[in-house]
Amino acid sequence: MSLDLQSLGTLTLCVVLFSLGLVVVARDPRALVNRVFAFSMVTIIGWIGSISLYLSTRDSDPNILLGRLAFASAAAIPFSFFWMFESLNDRASFRWNKGLRWAGIACASFVILSLTPLIVAGSAGSSTGRNFIYGPLHRVFGMYFLSCFGFALYRLAKQLRFSSGIRRLQLRYLLLGILLSGAGGITTNLLVPLVWGTSRYSLLGPYFSLILAGFAAHAIIRYRLMDIRVVIKNGVVYASGIAVAVSLFVALTTFLRVATGEQTTRLSFAAAVGIAVVTALLFHWISIGENQQADIFP
Repeated sequence: MSLDLQSLGTLTLCVVLFSLGLVVVARDPRALVNRVFAFSMVTIIGWIGSISLYLSTRDSDPNILLGRLAFASAAAIPFSFFWMFESLNDRASFRWNKGLRWAGIACASFVILSLTPLIVAGSAGSSTGRNFIYGPLHRVFGMYFLSCFGFALYRLAKQLRFSSGIRRLQLRYLLLGILLSGAGGITTNLLVPLVWGTSRYSLLGPYFSLILAGFAAHAIIRYRLMDIRVVIKNGVVYASGIAVAVSLFVALTTFLRVATGEQTTRLSFAAAVGIAVVTALLFHWISIGENQQADIFP
């Protein structure tokens, strides 16, 4: 018996992020910060879908356009975070400051460049899957991404430093979620390809977005991030729990495949049972920690 989980994992992640963005923008469509948050979720979904479809192809050459779309989506991620942090800082009278304007110009430029051979020149097969053949501007793309992402985090950390009370808790969870998920995704999908020239570990990158979704959802539910008061129904709780458990299971499965050099996208039943046990223990530990701090607004 075997399980094919790659598509399931990608679909689950995209559904979780899309649902989170939809809830936020539906609560107040007129609020700029809510719309930008939803936009950031869309950019991450675009990256996850494109990179997962591209890298999961082993037996035939994938459409290189998928790889370029993944880079185009990734180019918009740090700018969307920067824009969101700036709109959080001054919601009443938001203005495009000089830093945000330059970041927007750089973002638009790299989105366009990502669709050309200047960043992704082609594709090559290997024993571990597909690898990108990078163009001459790939390192420049990496510098843009790191600098924009780093400056966005700096601006959020600056807000955190001068905040207090519930506002400080909101920003702290948002900062931790983006920092941890960004560190994981940047390592597997940007630093490793830049330094070692391999995309072997890039399949792991999308699963770090689960950390961002978890921290953001916690800040929204517990601390009313973006002034959102969420009414939690039992069905929503159960559905969210299932989505998190599935994502954890597929993330562990993908990590095992990459670590052992497995070339198949299928998993033996024995390995699936072992990973399911570990997933259940992790999910139980997370649930206990969350229940000890539970404060869901009615």
